[in-house]
Amino acid sequence: MKKIVTVIAFVCAAAAAYAQKTDSLTVIKPEKVIIQSSDSSQVVTVVGKEGNPSYRFTSKLNVADGVSNRVVTEHRGLDFSIFNQALTEKTRETEWCLMGFSELGLGWHAAINGPAEIQKSSRWISEFTWRNALALRYEPKNSPLSFALGIGYARQYYYSAAGTMLAKQDGNVIYTEYPAGSTERSSKLRVNSMLVPLTVYVKVTKNFGFDFGPELIVNTRSRLTSRYYLESAKHKTIYKNLPVRPVSYGLFFSVRLFDVRLYARYQPQNVLKDGRGPQFKSLTIGLMTM
Repeated sequence: MKKIVTVIAFVCAAAAAYAQKTDSLTVIKPEKVIIQSSDSSQVVTVVGKEGNPSYRFTSKLNVADGVSNRVVTEHRGLDFSIFNQALTEKTRETEWCLMGFSELGLGWHAAINGPAEIQKSSRWISEFTWRNALALRYEPKNSPLSFALGIGYARQYYYSAAGTMLAKQDGNVIYTEYPAGSTERSSKLRVNSMLVPLTVYVKVTKNFGFDFGPELIVNTRSRLTSRYYLESAKHKTIYKNLPVRPVSYGLFFSVRLFDVRLYARYQPQNVLKDGRGPQFKSLTIGLMTM
């Protein structure tokens, strides 16, 4: 008789769990499933799953005098998910994930609030950015918001206006003139930076959302290159160790539609150190992958 009561209680509990959507659970490719049964209890333990070996789920059903009591515990651990696959609506099961190889962008870059000689870029593609080469992302369940702290890379080019050449003199960046009669002139300042972005992601619908946040910018390398032809001979001048501001910050914003993002980045501080060259700020608009 006791076994019959136990079986009935198990069946009722299983039916109740199936009827409630919030009690359902799908574990993709578990490493191990352990089922322990006795006359008064049943324990189901799931150890590990795809992309998260530290995952652990335990469901215990106790039956005493015909009364069932179900206890569920779940340890999510860290989900090491690469290429952003764990961030889709169907597979997002963990609150923490380590993501990489994401947010590659190409942009049109311009110097603003500065002298006319370096204010506008003549090239359509003047910034390359890999905003989150590696990032730790937190995704609360049942929330449209998620947060990420990452590390990335950016390379930006600033071009001088036609007829004006950039040069380095006494450690400072200055304007000078090209030699008379020279042709095919080009003068650009390149800045390589390491990014530490803190991002808030907002999911409005499945295919639309936006994100924003500040960025710590550490300018690691800089180079100034000028080229021109004079009497059919090519001349090239390179200056390194320019007086670029070593640490700065930026403000980032992007709008996502399906798998394409339109982004903007603004650096409120001058790119060069105060009093060491033309004073200008940085603005980028471009396209970025997920």
